[in-house]
Amino acid sequence: MRDAAPKATWADPPRRRAAAAAAGRRRRARAPLVDLHSHTRASDGSDTPDELVAAAARAGIGVLAVTDHDTLAAAEAARALGRRLGVEVLTGCELTTEAEGEVVHLLAYGDGLAAAGVGARYAAVRDGREARNRAIGRRLRVLTGVGYEDAAALAGGAALSRAHFARVLIARGVARDVADAFERWLGPGRPAYVAAPGLPLAEAVAMVHAAGGVAVVAHPGRLPAITRDRVLAACVEAGADGLEAWHPQHDRDERRRWAGQAERNGLLVTGGSDYHGSHKPGIALGTGAGDLAVPVDAVAELRARLSAPPAPAASPRRTVTSG
Repeated sequence: MRDAAPKATWADPPRRRAAAAAAGRRRRARAPLVDLHSHTRASDGSDTPDELVAAAARAGIGVLAVTDHDTLAAAEAARALGRRLGVEVLTGCELTTEAEGEVVHLLAYGDGLAAAGVGARYAAVRDGREARNRAIGRRLRVLTGVGYEDAAALAGGAALSRAHFARVLIARGVARDVADAFERWLGPGRPAYVAAPGLPLAEAVAMVHAAGGVAVVAHPGRLPAITRDRVLAACVEAGADGLEAWHPQHDRDERRRWAGQAERNGLLVTGGSDYHGSHKPGIALGTGAGDLAVPVDAVAELRARLSAPPAPAASPRRTVTSG
C-alpha cells in the first residue's frame, strides 16, 4: 500500500497558501464572466451575431449584452444562439445622444426596446450616420487619398464605421494601426473627424423608460474633462439610471471612482469590454485588455431595476461629478 501524500498544515504555511491560491484560481476560472457591452457587424463590430455569441461561450461568459450602436438588428439572432450555447444574451443598444453640446453614448437594456420601436426611432440617426461616413470619406480623400468607396468596399455590406476607414488607412500604409489612424485622422478634433448624429439625451432616456428599459451612461471617463461634470449633471437630470464604471478605457482607480460616484447617488453600476472584434485589437470579451472583471452583482442589480415598476417622479438626485 502506498504511503498517503503528506497533507499541508498550518505548520507548513507556504504550501497551505499555495494550495489556497490555486483553489481560488480554479474557482475564479469556473465562475461565468459578465459582459454588458459588445458589438456586432450590425453596427461597428467585426463579428456576426453568431460569431459574437460563440466567442462569448468559448470565453466562459455567462451573461452577455449585445449593444450595437443605434440598432437592435442583431439581438434576436444572438439570443437564439445564446439559448443553445448556454449564454444568457440580454437585449441592448448603445444609443447616440447629445447633451450640453457633447455626444453622449447611452447603453439601453430591456426586452421591451424592440417592441417599443426604439430601433425604428433611431432609423433617422442611422441615416445621419451614412451622411457622416460620406463626409469623413470626402475629408480623407483630400487628406490621404482614401475615400468613402474604399471603406464601403472593405465593409462588404456590414454597417460602415470609422474602423473601416482606419483599416483602409493601414492597408495603404498611411497609418500604423487602428489607434494611430484615430489619433492622426479619425478621432475627435482630428482632421477627418465628423461628429455622430444623435437624439437629445432627455428624449432618448424617456424613450427607453417608456419601453420599460434602463438607461446607463457609457464610459463616462471618455467624456471631455472640461465639460464632463456639466454633461453628467444633465444625464442625472434627464433620469439616467446608471454609469458604466468597468470599461477598458477606465483604469482601476477610475473604475473605483465611477462605481463610488454611482452608488452614492443611487445609480446602477455596470460594465463591459466594449468588444468590437478585430476592429479593436487587444480587447477581449469579458476581460477587456486583460484586467476587467464585471461583478456578477451588476447583473442582479440590472435585472432588479428592469423588473421594478416605473418609479414616480422624485426630487432631483445629487449631481455626479468626476472628482
